[in-house]
Parts: sequence; structure tokens; C-alpha cells
Amino acid sequence: MANVSYWQASWVDSGETGLVPGAEHYWILWGFSYGAVVGVTAAPLNSDAGDQQLMVKDVQSEADPTGGRRLLFTIRNTGSVRALGYGINFSFISA
Repeated sequence: MANVSYWQASWVDSGETGLVPGAEHYWILWGFSYGAVVGVTAAPLNSDAGDQQLMVKDVQSEADPTGGRRLLFTIRNTGSVRALGYGINFSFISA
């Protein structure tokens, strides 16, 4: 039977600049095993800046000689206003 779990992280700008339109953040996730299915979504926080749009892109899986696994991905602001913060939602399915 499959095991399903989730985890959440967040990024919030300490100032007022935020993640401006067209800008990107680069992230890495590790700690999962071979055969695990990993999903990633980005959820902008509410702000008075207007409608915010984020995209998860460039998802890559990497393995090293010792069996360690990493997931590299990019979060890009595809909207027309800054994002002052966002949540990163992860879901995991493993056997």
C-alpha cells in the first residue's frame, strides 16, 4: 500500500521588494528515496499588490554515487506584480 505525506515551506521577503515579475528563486529538496513520487506547487501569499502568479519550472531529479537523491526546481514570478511571499507545497507518494 502506498504512503502519502506532505510538507510545506515558505519564503517571505523581509522588506517590500518581494519576488518581482520575471524574477526566479532556485530551490533544492532532498531526503526522498528512489521510486518516490514528489509533487511541488507554489502558492502566493495574499497582499494588496494585486493578483499574483507563480510557476514551478525546471524540475530536475539528481542522484549521486552514494544513493542520495535531490530535486532541483525553480519558482518564477509569471505575474505582473511582486510576490511578497509564497508557500511551497510538497506531496510525496512512496511504496
